[in-house]
Amino acid sequence: MSAHHESPVAGSNPVTELREFLAASVARFRALRQYLPVIRTQVAEDIVADVVTRDGTIANCAYSAEQHDLEALKLIAQAERPDSDGGRSITPREAARIVRLIRLSAEKSRTVSELATP
Repeated sequence: MSAHHESPVAGSNPVTELREFLAASVARFRALRQYLPVIRTQVAEDIVADVVTRDGTIANCAYSAEQHDLEALKLIAQAERPDSDGGRSITPREAARIVRLIRLSAEKSRTVSELATP
Protein backbone atom coordinates (compact mmCIF):
# COMPACT_ATOMS: atom_id res chain seq x y z
CA MET A 1 0.00 0.00 0.00
CA SER A 2 1.45 3.35 -1.02
CA ALA A 3 1.80 6.22 1.42
CA HIS A 4 1.37 8.64 -1.50
CA HIS A 5 -1.85 10.64 -1.33
CA GLU A 6 -3.86 10.47 -4.52
CA SER A 7 -5.81 13.57 -5.37
CA PRO A 8 -9.54 12.88 -5.59
CA VAL A 9 -9.87 15.05 -8.68
CA ALA A 10 -7.35 14.86 -11.51
CA GLY A 11 -5.56 18.18 -11.78
CA SER A 12 -6.90 19.51 -8.50
CA ASN A 13 -4.85 22.06 -6.64
CA PRO A 14 -2.96 20.67 -3.61
CA VAL A 15 -3.09 24.06 -1.88
CA THR A 16 -6.88 24.08 -2.20
CA GLU A 17 -6.97 20.56 -0.78
CA LEU A 18 -4.79 21.66 2.15
CA ARG A 19 -6.98 24.69 2.82
CA GLU A 20 -10.11 22.52 2.79
CA PHE A 21 -8.48 20.00 5.13
CA LEU A 22 -7.41 22.73 7.57
CA ALA A 23 -10.87 24.34 7.52
CA ALA A 24 -12.49 20.97 8.20
CA SER A 25 -10.01 20.36 11.02
CA VAL A 26 -10.83 23.72 12.62
CA ALA A 27 -14.55 22.93 12.42
CA ARG A 28 -13.99 19.49 13.93
CA PHE A 29 -11.80 20.84 16.77
CA ARG A 30 -14.33 23.59 17.52
CA ALA A 31 -17.14 21.05 17.68
CA LEU A 32 -15.06 19.08 20.19
CA ARG A 33 -14.23 22.31 22.08
CA GLN A 34 -10.52 21.66 21.58
CA TYR A 35 -9.29 25.21 21.24
CA LEU A 36 -5.50 24.72 21.30
CA PRO A 37 -5.65 22.60 18.12
CA VAL A 38 -7.94 25.28 16.63
CA ILE A 39 -5.29 27.93 17.21
CA ARG A 40 -2.51 25.72 15.84
CA THR A 41 -4.55 24.90 12.76
CA GLN A 42 -5.39 28.57 12.20
CA VAL A 43 -1.66 29.33 12.31
CA ALA A 44 -1.19 26.72 9.58
CA GLU A 45 -4.01 28.38 7.59
CA ASP A 46 -2.19 31.72 7.87
CA ILE A 47 1.04 30.14 6.64
CA VAL A 48 -0.78 28.60 3.66
CA ALA A 49 -2.29 32.01 2.85
CA ASP A 50 1.21 33.54 2.91
CA VAL A 51 2.48 30.82 0.57
CA VAL A 52 -0.41 31.45 -1.82
CA THR A 53 0.31 35.19 -1.80
CA ARG A 54 4.01 34.58 -2.47
CA ASP A 55 3.21 32.15 -5.28
CA GLY A 56 0.92 34.75 -6.84
CA THR A 57 3.70 37.33 -6.69
CA ILE A 58 6.12 34.86 -8.30
CA ALA A 59 3.63 34.12 -11.09
CA ASN A 60 3.03 37.84 -11.73
CA CYS A 61 6.76 38.59 -11.84
CA ALA A 62 7.43 35.67 -14.19
CA TYR A 63 4.61 36.82 -16.48
CA SER A 64 5.95 40.40 -16.48
CA ALA A 65 9.46 39.19 -17.29
CA GLU A 66 8.11 37.15 -20.19
CA GLN A 67 6.15 40.15 -21.52
CA HIS A 68 9.23 42.38 -21.32
CA ASP A 69 11.25 39.75 -23.21
CA LEU A 70 8.59 39.44 -25.91
CA GLU A 71 8.36 43.22 -26.30
CA ALA A 72 12.16 43.47 -26.56
CA LEU A 73 12.16 40.77 -29.25
CA LYS A 74 9.44 42.65 -31.14
CA LEU A 75 11.47 45.86 -30.99
CA ILE A 76 14.60 44.05 -32.17
CA ALA A 77 12.66 42.58 -35.10
CA GLN A 78 11.33 46.04 -36.00
CA ALA A 79 14.81 47.55 -35.72
CA GLU A 80 16.28 44.89 -38.01
CA ARG A 81 13.99 45.86 -40.86
CA PRO A 82 15.76 47.69 -43.67
CA ASP A 83 15.87 51.46 -43.29
CA SER A 84 14.71 53.79 -46.04
CA ASP A 85 18.22 53.62 -47.56
CA GLY A 86 18.17 49.81 -47.45
CA GLY A 87 20.58 49.53 -44.53
CA ARG A 88 19.96 47.95 -41.17
CA SER A 89 20.86 49.75 -38.01
CA ILE A 90 19.42 50.17 -34.56
CA THR A 91 19.02 53.79 -33.55
CA PRO A 92 20.11 54.90 -30.08
CA ARG A 93 16.44 55.42 -29.19
CA GLU A 94 15.53 51.87 -30.27
CA ALA A 95 18.52 50.45 -28.40
CA ALA A 96 17.57 52.35 -25.23
CA ARG A 97 14.02 50.93 -25.34
CA ILE A 98 15.34 47.40 -25.85
CA VAL A 99 17.89 47.73 -23.03
CA ARG A 100 15.20 49.09 -20.72
CA LEU A 101 12.95 46.08 -21.39
CA ILE A 102 15.83 43.66 -20.87
CA ARG A 103 16.66 45.32 -17.54
CA LEU A 104 13.02 45.18 -16.44
CA SER A 105 12.91 41.50 -17.36
CA ALA A 106 16.12 40.85 -15.42
CA GLU A 107 14.70 42.61 -12.35
CA LYS A 108 11.52 40.52 -12.49
CA SER A 109 13.55 37.34 -13.00
CA ARG A 110 15.73 38.20 -10.00
CA THR A 111 12.60 38.79 -7.89
CA VAL A 112 11.25 35.38 -8.94
CA SER A 113 14.55 33.76 -7.95
CA GLU A 114 14.61 35.50 -4.57
CA LEU A 115 10.98 34.64 -3.78
CA ALA A 116 11.34 31.04 -4.92
CA THR A 117 14.39 30.44 -2.72
CA PRO A 118 13.37 29.09 0.70
